[in-house]
Amino acid sequence: MALMFPTPLPDESIYSLVCRYLRLTFPVKYRASKVLFGHEQAMAGPESLGRSLAYLHEQGGKQFWPRLEDMVRATTAYNLYGIFTRKRDQGYLFKTIASYYPGQRHALYQGFYHPDNKVDCLKFCPECIESDTEEFGVAYWHRSHALPFVFCCWKHDCSLIEVNSGKKNFFLPCKHSNENKNNKSVLKTNQQIAKMSYSILKSANPVWMSRELLCYVMKRELNVKYAQSESVAGDLLQAHIEECHSLDILNKLSLRLYFEQGESRPWVVESLNTATLAHIPEQLLIMVELFGSWKSVKKVCKLLNSRSD
Repeated sequence: MALMFPTPLPDESIYSLVCRYLRLTFPVKYRASKVLFGHEQAMAGPESLGRSLAYLHEQGGKQFWPRLEDMVRATTAYNLYGIFTRKRDQGYLFKTIASYYPGQRHALYQGFYHPDNKVDCLKFCPECIESDTEEFGVAYWHRSHALPFVFCCWKHDCSLIEVNSGKKNFFLPCKHSNENKNNKSVLKTNQQIAKMSYSILKSANPVWMSRELLCYVMKRELNVKYAQSESVAGDLLQAHIEECHSLDILNKLSLRLYFEQGESRPWVVESLNTATLAHIPEQLLIMVELFGSWKSVKKVCKLLNSRSD
């Protein structure tokens, strides 16, 4: 018998969907864990929530998403992490998210640079709480807020508030009266990263999209923009980014600006050639500067892919 889940809401994470189901039906977490995921320890903490999305899909997700892939794409960060993954590793990443959610850390660490050992975190926008409650009758956790490199709401341009991990966070945030509630003075860099990330998450990205194609498209645009060799063009773009964005926010994004010896690092060229582990904030900033929007990136990728067929 299929479980009667709450109707999924726009940009809602799988964490939030389970939280709302939990709050409505099961006062005892281990019982809910058994029903939702097939074993009692699946909801031991926020990190392991969604330990088996395939099981959850069979239990009740099918009523909203006929295919497991649709559920994963709609409620997790796979749409974003997937396009920055090498083509040969995308299937493995999907499998770890769909079948063993904590395993995504292992899958991501093989291809991505995560300085804080985070692939997601619990954050919320105070204004979303009010607007969601007004429009949908309930506040909920947004997947676009959960990305570790996103610090403001793409919609309201106000700072996100991060909460500590813990069992109490299975409950949804209530109406929040915080001094940052009306904080609109967020940095432009944060706004650009938030909007680009949200656009990628909600986009129906084609299966042929991959890190290799994205890097090729960005290098091509870089050469067109500066009409210089790749290394010179990369240095020019890097200088522009470092001049236009504050050092504080670049450090907060953990951009790899310097080598261990303190020498300046050619991180733009490295990121585009994936000479080191890919760092998503670096590639997002490069995208913002070269294309301005994810729609423009996809348009070029689609054109080049059609020519290669």
